[in-house]
Amino acid sequence: MHPAPTPTLAPNTANSQAPVFPGRWALAASIIYLIWHFLYRLALAGNQLYPFDGPANDGPFQMHNPLVRMDHGETVGTGFSFFHGPAIPALHYPLHWLGGRTIHASELARHLVSIVGFHAAYLAIFWAWTRSLRQAVVPWALAVMASDAWDMWQLAECDNSLYGLRGIMPVLAAAAALSPLGPKWRAATAGLLLGLSLLLGTELGLAACLASLAVTLLACLGAASRAEALQGLLIAPVAIFGGLCLPLLVLGGLPALTDFVRFNLAIVPADQFWYFGVPPNPFIHSFQQFLAIEYVRTTLLVAVVAAVALLAWRARSPGSITPHVMLALLIFGCISTYALMGVLNPVYITTLRRSLLIILIVLGWKASRLLASQSSQAGTIVGAALPALLLAALFFWPTRHRYEGALKLPKVASGLKNLVMAVGNLPGGTLSPRLRQDLDQVLDEVEQALPDPGSRQGNIWSTFAGLPETTLGVLHPDCDYIIHALGPRRDRYTARFTECKPEVVIIPGLSQFSYENWVRDSNWPFYELVYLNYTTRRATSSHQILRRQPDWKGPGDWQGESLPDDSGTITLPPGQAGKILSLEVEYSTQSRWGWLPMVGKLPRWLVFRQNGLEKTPVSLPPGETSWRFSSRALPGQVVTLNPVTASPWGGKLTLTKARWRWINAENLKD
Repeated sequence: MHPAPTPTLAPNTANSQAPVFPGRWALAASIIYLIWHFLYRLALAGNQLYPFDGPANDGPFQMHNPLVRMDHGETVGTGFSFFHGPAIPALHYPLHWLGGRTIHASELARHLVSIVGFHAAYLAIFWAWTRSLRQAVVPWALAVMASDAWDMWQLAECDNSLYGLRGIMPVLAAAAALSPLGPKWRAATAGLLLGLSLLLGTELGLAACLASLAVTLLACLGAASRAEALQGLLIAPVAIFGGLCLPLLVLGGLPALTDFVRFNLAIVPADQFWYFGVPPNPFIHSFQQFLAIEYVRTTLLVAVVAAVALLAWRARSPGSITPHVMLALLIFGCISTYALMGVLNPVYITTLRRSLLIILIVLGWKASRLLASQSSQAGTIVGAALPALLLAALFFWPTRHRYEGALKLPKVASGLKNLVMAVGNLPGGTLSPRLRQDLDQVLDEVEQALPDPGSRQGNIWSTFAGLPETTLGVLHPDCDYIIHALGPRRDRYTARFTECKPEVVIIPGLSQFSYENWVRDSNWPFYELVYLNYTTRRATSSHQILRRQPDWKGPGDWQGESLPDDSGTITLPPGQAGKILSLEVEYSTQSRWGWLPMVGKLPRWLVFRQNGLEKTPVSLPPGETSWRFSSRALPGQVVTLNPVTASPWGGKLTLTKARWRWINAENLKD
């Protein structure tokens, strides 16, 4: 972070500036704590790897699918795009390849990379700051303990979005800015890492670049730091550009670079709010609601205190680079909380919390050193308190939500045994009885429909490609996950489906996947073709297995239309047995702040189907004027379409017309 080197009086270049090491007992307690944390995380991984139990529609195959495509010679930009950052699959590929290129190998890679990355970020920043690996161990352990205490456990786990991993590179850039390299090399190295951060977590990389720019401009205002800050402004953009472009060119050439610009920088942000940040996901309706959330309010309060302390430190030491780097980390963390405006998930506050922990530990260490220099008794107390705190945390686990202390040693031992079994079984692995039964049913249906293995490629279509595809050795004909066919790629997805007319289609049932209603409302042109042309042959615990009917049918003409009444609602025809309504709604939106980048996209334009069987609303994209979805109702039940605007800015959604046609729903057994 902060690629501009600010001072000629850089900190940590003299022994007087190095933090005081608290003693051998603190070092021993820190090592014990870190070993326990590693073992606990590895045990959790072992329990998920042996046996492997999914989930079938999320995290594991979001990573495995692009790795399999890389096995087949495909590259990012030509064969696939990666939603969270195009370099993430490449980071996991070596372990996936070494493990035998199976789902079990990619899952092992996913767990290990996240665990190691979590620790590497803390180790790097404190090693760079203290200039000593031995001295870095204690703040590293304190940061890990505080992460546990502040409910940041997801940063060390490979959840479906890999959020913890995506925020590591900006911390490594901050470490580079604190390193003992010369000013020019610090700026170049930090810039390269900032560029790479865009490829390992695009939105967090952008936040880090903005924070770095802000602090570099602030450094330009100081007489002691202006010359080198201006030098950094010249070096950093070139380095960032190189850190962004060179890996992409290596991974996939010019197509990878153009795909990153089109997909990750344009298409994904355009769909971030209206598509992902809607029910069943929770989202912010007002800023008052946002600030009323306890974990948001307390974290922002700590951020304010940290900001005041850093500004005071900078005023007292204008030639020191450390407060500038810490301030950049703080601004980066604050900007990253903007993700909470998309989906109200507590994990999106953890990037700010990680930055705050680093800052508070650095500030606390300075305060402890000052106390120790003024009073040997105070130094003794600090030296005794640190190991006591770390050892106590081994047994009285600090987080309030779950216990992960040493009293779980038997369970940790069992998890480590499972990890050994999982590694020993590579490249094969063990599926849970549930997944094994589900997979056998799918394979049996495929064997009946497509007995010739050579006919299977292009004839099996899953909305969430996963275990069946990797077992059969086939690739999805288009996008592995329908939810990643964003923007103009939705139409391409449906067109490719129409072209292939696959024999077997695999989708989650409405009762099996809580997000399936949302997926169908967002991709109805595809699902309408599924209803028209496929019949459920079998249902597993997680999927519906469908077979194509003999004659392919198109959607047909609209059979009627309905206009809004004086209240703005649209009344649909009464429900019919065994049928659902396919709808196309025309609408308009009004928002005084809609012209603003990003924040103008905050309003959610929702349509509720009153009296219908669907309980979640339809989310309408702000850049369109029409949208297609369905409505299901009991026979004789009259459904009304009610427009609602959910926005901290206000705004108005107006429905102008709804076209409709009946389609047969009896063939799909949802």
